[in-house]
Amino acid sequence: MIIYLDDDGPYLSWVTHHRHGFVIDWLRPPTRRHPIVHRATCKKIRVAKSKKSTHWTTGRRLKACSDDLGKLLAWAEEESGHAPDFCEICAPQKEPPQGEETNYNRLTKLEKEVLEYVLEIAVIYLDNLELSYELTVGDIADYLGKTTGQIAAAVLELIASGYLRLRPIITEQTDVGSEQRAFPTSKALRMEPAFEKMSEQEIEEELVGLGGEPD
Repeated sequence: MIIYLDDDGPYLSWVTHHRHGFVIDWLRPPTRRHPIVHRATCKKIRVAKSKKSTHWTTGRRLKACSDDLGKLLAWAEEESGHAPDFCEICAPQKEPPQGEETNYNRLTKLEKEVLEYVLEIAVIYLDNLELSYELTVGDIADYLGKTTGQIAAAVLELIASGYLRLRPIITEQTDVGSEQRAFPTSKALRMEPAFEKMSEQEIEEELVGLGGEPD
């Protein structure tokens, strides 16, 4: 378990690379207000409401992070004297849909890294639609410290598995260009707690706003 105080950069890096982890959001010094548990993917603890509201771990806020929910709950109860509350949006106490989790677990490490980064950026832009979403295959490769060619097979597999779309649409099985924009599909977005209860049509409408309209 890691506690972040006045350390926004490392905290944001942690939630980016521990998408299946958990985060406790609390005030310091400890108050009578219950600590709140979130999934690491929850937009409430990773996306700023405005450019002026970026106090993830500064001011009076702290974040406690762990991949082990049980350890995090035990720590919160010991520190606060009562059980923490669970976020109503991301519901960290509930198990993810088993079928989708099984599908996800079949992906290779590189495929997961590509998909997780696309979801990370897409969710940020879906919360800030005044921004223009322009994530490209080249951007993903740069983030992972690889070339476009090195991630091409992973991108193609994610497309075949229904997790990814490219714009412009690829014309051949091996045609993956660095300038093509990469979008999550509704299947991929449903892995995010904020989208799992939305209908297919609602998610597709979100994707249209992002620029990743259906084929």
